[in-house]
Amino acid sequence: MGGNSVWRMLVAVATWQLTAGQTNLLINPSFEDELSGSWQGNGFTFERVTTDAVDGTYSAKCSGRDRDVEGPLQQDIPFLKGRHYVFEGYAKLLNEKAGTIWQSYKVIVQMDLPDQANKQTYIIAYRAFVTKAQGWIRVNGSIEAPMKDPSNAKLSFRGPDPGVDFLVDDFKFYEVEENPFWRQEADANIENFRKANIALNVAIPSGVPAQDVDVEVSLKKHLFGFGAKIEEFELGLHPKTMYERIYNSWFNWATVQAYKWKFSKGERYDPDFSRATDATEVLLANGKTVRAHSILWDIKKNTPPWVIALRDDEVRPEISKHISYMMNLTKGKVAQWDVQNEHIHGHYYEERLQDPTISKNAYRQAKAEDPNGPVLYLNDFTCVTSGASTEDYYELAMEYLNEGVPVEGLGIQGHTKEFVKPDPTAMWRRLDRLAETGLDLMMTEFDIGWPDIAVRADWLEDSIRAFFGHPGLKGVIMWGFWNGSMRDPDHELVLGPNPNELTILESGERWACLTKKEWTTKETFNMATSPSPLSVRGFKGDYEVIVKVQSVPVQRETFTLGDGEAIVDIAVTDSNIPIELTEEEDFVPECISHREEAVVASATTSSLDEALTCRTVKSAPSGTAEDDAASVTCEADEVMTSCNSYHMLKQSDRKGEEMNLNAGGQMECTAYNGKSSISGSSKGKGKEGNPSENGKKKVPLRTNSRGPPGKDERGRVLKENVNGVRAVARCCKVAGLKCDYKTAGPSLVFKGAMAEARCSSDQFAFGCSAYQPFPDSNGVKPNDNVDGCLAQSGTQASSNSAERSGAYSYAACCSATSTLECMAVASSASKQRSGASAIAVCPDGFTMTGCNVFAADGKPAGAKIDVPRKTQKVTCKAYLGASLPRDAVGVKSYATCCRVAP
Repeated sequence: MGGNSVWRMLVAVATWQLTAGQTNLLINPSFEDELSGSWQGNGFTFERVTTDAVDGTYSAKCSGRDRDVEGPLQQDIPFLKGRHYVFEGYAKLLNEKAGTIWQSYKVIVQMDLPDQANKQTYIIAYRAFVTKAQGWIRVNGSIEAPMKDPSNAKLSFRGPDPGVDFLVDDFKFYEVEENPFWRQEADANIENFRKANIALNVAIPSGVPAQDVDVEVSLKKHLFGFGAKIEEFELGLHPKTMYERIYNSWFNWATVQAYKWKFSKGERYDPDFSRATDATEVLLANGKTVRAHSILWDIKKNTPPWVIALRDDEVRPEISKHISYMMNLTKGKVAQWDVQNEHIHGHYYEERLQDPTISKNAYRQAKAEDPNGPVLYLNDFTCVTSGASTEDYYELAMEYLNEGVPVEGLGIQGHTKEFVKPDPTAMWRRLDRLAETGLDLMMTEFDIGWPDIAVRADWLEDSIRAFFGHPGLKGVIMWGFWNGSMRDPDHELVLGPNPNELTILESGERWACLTKKEWTTKETFNMATSPSPLSVRGFKGDYEVIVKVQSVPVQRETFTLGDGEAIVDIAVTDSNIPIELTEEEDFVPECISHREEAVVASATTSSLDEALTCRTVKSAPSGTAEDDAASVTCEADEVMTSCNSYHMLKQSDRKGEEMNLNAGGQMECTAYNGKSSISGSSKGKGKEGNPSENGKKKVPLRTNSRGPPGKDERGRVLKENVNGVRAVARCCKVAGLKCDYKTAGPSLVFKGAMAEARCSSDQFAFGCSAYQPFPDSNGVKPNDNVDGCLAQSGTQASSNSAERSGAYSYAACCSATSTLECMAVASSASKQRSGASAIAVCPDGFTMTGCNVFAADGKPAGAKIDVPRKTQKVTCKAYLGASLPRDAVGVKSYATCCRVAP
């Protein structure tokens, strides 16, 4: 609980209760006024009463009900696309129904959505295990509105069986704001809770020069569970299918669902779970951790037919027999067992046998069968990705704990509702509530759907980042990853007709790039420059250390990094016999995201010229403080096709540039200065010290530019002897020229991660820009087809999560009346010394529409367009802003070259 307490201090979450400043969106919420005009109650007796109330004088009584859907209803409630809402209210049962143990309450919102023929239903609050003896009980939950414009929304309170009467009172329905800084806080928690320190004491034998010894430290398996439900029939084949190879690469945990009772291939006296046990053996042989799902499932339709056919007096012994069999079948092989599945939403065994202790006793027996065995889990839904049952799950867990029932973990099903975007703020709040139980939490069944693959990838990334950033969670299990094993369409990470023909979608790429690249530890030390002890802050998990002598691997050591510091002693061998290294398959060598891809503006020219002509406009230098900006615009009959920048002193202190509309409605190229040794300003904050939102500044900060005004490439050569950055715009015109300015980002946060802004099929990327809130960017380049721009994140300069961000990409996506031809021309790489340059030139007959710098190994100082006096040919010249190691690649310049097709 200590970590969770720290978590609650880190995140300012909204409470469940209605507080000052929050508006109740319901009319007549406590039924103090006449019901007509606010509430409806069709088909049953609905009246105000004064005999019993929670708030004020009146409550509302619901009686004479002949359907479970009958209850108070309010029409036309405010319900806006993508917003987060909370409901809370009170209800009291007035009678019970013979033959039942419990009743339930349900609050739903129904609405019309565009392109949907039927009304869509979303559960906002659910309360199970309700009895008359409880009196007034609080019913609460929360919901995210779908990402389609809702209309005609109505809220209704329903649930108890026909013939059961109840009172309701003190309803509240209100909106809660999302935390705009959730991503920074998640990254801070990942740094604090998912990492620990490593100290490597390396002893080198005498006679071996320290400069000959390299030590590589690599995370091989996360302590946190990144898993998936597997298709048992696709494991253990020879040769391995692509499905199994991807699974082995991406996941360290597996859920085997063939352990469900209804999946036994045998009958009452001859159970057969070989499908599950065979898969478990394959998984264990490949170093995976297995969770078994599930011993019981408290819903009739998911119970074996032969069990349903038993006499009541035969059911209890069969339950006991089954628990014993399954616990012994998996002894020593599984880490977690879902003993009872979806108990909040189903009570088949309890209601059939009229015994509320059936599930509790199942846990007691399972623990007795294997006292030191797997962690025993409850498992249920609408608890975190939506919030209808969060409070119910908490109450159930606390009841079990207070009665000494050995439940040890809460499994969380995260099947997202159709059209609903996950809200990290809300998910954290719900996880925080469940963490108060002190039990292990596991996201056991997560999937997320949306037809647009890039948007789906964004939602997946946000969810996984939020889960990894909450210290209460032990892991997240995807409920499948291949469309061939998914319950719903548009939820998969890989797509294909069979397990050997798979295409990795962007959502799959995002999963792999997060779990295998952004959240990994791999460092190499040369013992001449990094004397022992070697210090590493790494992700918790299993590690491998490879010792190389004169670049030959001669030794392998392993250790595990847990919550405390790992101190590892390594005595370097004096052997020169090479050891064999196994390279893991990398299914996503390039991490390219299209996060939040959007059009920010458009511009057209009034020119009727048939020839494409362009000129260069340079700004005056920016100021020298961090985030000081320099901007330029084009003339009214021109279109800005490119925006780049360079540091005046050819240094890498540069954040890049953006293409946006200014206050006057003109496209503007704005370049931003980085953290300068002269300015000494605070990184990641503007001039006022205001924190950025999601790593990106809210308002560009500009200073009074100094130095001479910018000239085009045929003007005089400007003397560049001052600090700061200069913005460079390329301004072009040709008949019908139109450019849409598209953006994407941020990329993921590690060296080599890219964000790509893509053009439509009839457009070319005339020019590119890249911006990164911290000057770590490797620059930007046009893609191979010149129909998009790739901005690449560099090596993050700070270990402080608040000073880390991915890169943003901008593309000027252009077309014209005439057919255009475009190409990208890349220079060779510059030398590795600071100030080195690389030049790209367009072929004869082509006009340069854009110029960019790209540095795969970092430290670009920018690029500018020049016309040397000797050649009078337009050049794109890129600069290296700091010296690089000899084996690094210098900067390259990229010229985008276009012409009207002959």
